[in-house]
Amino acid sequence: MSELDTFFYPKSVAVVGASSDPSKIGGYIFSKLKEVSGLEVFPINVKGGFVQGVEARENVRALGRSVDLCVIAIPGAFVLDAVRDCADNGCRHLVIISAGFKEVGEEGKKREEELKALITERNLKVIGPNCLGILNAETGLNSSFARDIPDFGGIALISQSGAVIDAIIDWSFKQRIGFSKVVSLGNMAGVTELELLQYLAQDPKTSSIVFYMETLSQGEEFSSVLREVSKKKPVVIIKPGRSENAKKAIGSHTGSLAQDGVLAETLISSSNGILVKDLSELFSVLVALKLKRRPKKKSLVLLTNAGGPGVIATDLAEQSSFELYGFNETEKGLLSFLPKEASLNNPIDMLGDARSDRYSKTLQMLSRNENIGAILVLLTPQIMTDALEIAKSIVEIAKDAKPAIAACFLGQKQISSALEYFDEAHFPSFQTPHEALKALDYLYKYETFEYDDGECDFSVDAERIESVRKKLEGKEGLLDYDLTREVLGALGIEMMEKYVLHRSEDMFALSLDPNSSYVLKVDSKEIIHKKDVGGIVGGVRKRDFEDKVVEFFERMKSVSSDFSVTVEREVEGVEVIIGLKQDESLGHFVMFGLGGTFVSLFKDVSFALAPLCEKDALRLVSSTKASTLLNGYRGSKPCNTKALFDVLVRISHLQGIFEEIKEVDLNPVIVDEHGAYLVDVKLLVKH
Repeated sequence: MSELDTFFYPKSVAVVGASSDPSKIGGYIFSKLKEVSGLEVFPINVKGGFVQGVEARENVRALGRSVDLCVIAIPGAFVLDAVRDCADNGCRHLVIISAGFKEVGEEGKKREEELKALITERNLKVIGPNCLGILNAETGLNSSFARDIPDFGGIALISQSGAVIDAIIDWSFKQRIGFSKVVSLGNMAGVTELELLQYLAQDPKTSSIVFYMETLSQGEEFSSVLREVSKKKPVVIIKPGRSENAKKAIGSHTGSLAQDGVLAETLISSSNGILVKDLSELFSVLVALKLKRRPKKKSLVLLTNAGGPGVIATDLAEQSSFELYGFNETEKGLLSFLPKEASLNNPIDMLGDARSDRYSKTLQMLSRNENIGAILVLLTPQIMTDALEIAKSIVEIAKDAKPAIAACFLGQKQISSALEYFDEAHFPSFQTPHEALKALDYLYKYETFEYDDGECDFSVDAERIESVRKKLEGKEGLLDYDLTREVLGALGIEMMEKYVLHRSEDMFALSLDPNSSYVLKVDSKEIIHKKDVGGIVGGVRKRDFEDKVVEFFERMKSVSSDFSVTVEREVEGVEVIIGLKQDESLGHFVMFGLGGTFVSLFKDVSFALAPLCEKDALRLVSSTKASTLLNGYRGSKPCNTKALFDVLVRISHLQGIFEEIKEVDLNPVIVDEHGAYLVDVKLLVKH
């Protein structure tokens, strides 16, 4: 038995702030809990007396007995005292509905810190504060101020927004979608999304999990648990907060610091969480979870009684992971019963006069084909369309079908009985082809996700690492070339050979190849972006080297008082960028994309959770437009991507080994058919 079971299966509950007025939150919650069969409910009101016909106590201690669960719905200023009363009376499980904590400013922030300290000191389990409450549809428990308790079903809903819960529950009744448990997390001063994910993973009443989360409190650990849970149950997540204005809204909603939306999405997707963009997509996926079987092949068949919807769906399929299934002549022969005017290609257009017998016979034939991953049945209401009978035949055939089957009946008035039948039969029916194909695509990606749980083959020389770590002691800011080279060398990464000139006269010691071009670069802690100050000059040949060096030194003196100049051989190839990014709550990430001057222009970068294995590096590179150039574009030679993958894997371990290096920027790394060359590297140390 889990400690969190008490929240959902209490035998006794005290409501602190219970009122005789059911229009008040405490009064409403008390009235709803009274309706639960076999549950002892105690009203707590500072004035005592009777509440809704039940004698009230001034505080929890006055009950003279312990209770399993306390629900607190009083002004925030009085919550800490109420929590102490509950703890003194032996109650360890609390739901704090009350607002007035970190979401309202400094005073509330201080109050929440005190609450956290109290939770730790008294070993309490707390949901909230600033939350809607919790519901258990299995038992009818409603310890929240949600208007309705949802139908019982297999979906668990966890949300940092109570309003989102209200909206989803209200929508669910029409769709006949049921929930096992519903939790409003609020500010998460106690129980976190991670604890609930771990709990629901083991809950036999829960077959899939939905999260609305504005922040992730323990990103790397959440990702690790999500990875294991998603092998058994789909976890659907909506995570807003990409735009700057959305981040501000999150801060004012729960008082949480906004996180990098792209990094959070990367973390979720890399663990096979089904990451949806908005509530519309969430609703569609919840409908798709009704599927008798989920698509595990990308082959799609569109079955329709009209050309237009088939064309629309075809366009949408092209934008998804699906491919329209190509029928061979034998398979077309099995459909020869269709009118000769019908199209036996894909989409299969059975014509506008198709009735239930034609739909049924065609779908029955397709349902036996093991090579088809999914069938979307489209229908528009014509004069002869018996929509209800067609719906009944679809539901029946789908029970034993080999492909996944979903319906998209377009319209409303003429097909209302069919739509109602789909809902009653708990069958996935969508209003538009876009909704249907988007949801099916999410589930296809979920089912075909490749888990790479093997250990990464990576090792370093411990003595060399320790030697470099000592040299980093006391360092601050950008590392110079020599120390940068040592750091990367300890990871097995070679930098391009460079000559360092501390003064222009040093150039006379160099031996240059007359057949090569060279690049001059300024190296200074005061200069982050070299190109902005003219700190990079390429195409320098041996014959004009001396003049170029003297001129370069003179120009850089006007920009920086402390600099050196590096000289390196110029290489040509595909310029890419590699970077590392870390987030206090989300973890460590690797960035990759088109580099050099293209970074700001195209913004073609993707992220992956660090550290990487070679397969991860391949996936990361393949997710960008840079991969097209690397594989050989318009007659150019394919690049040595194996060398690039090696750099990505090795650099991905850097911040895990050298925690003091906070920023890592390799831009550009130039890749050609021979190798990957680190042309410019910035490592920034912050203690």
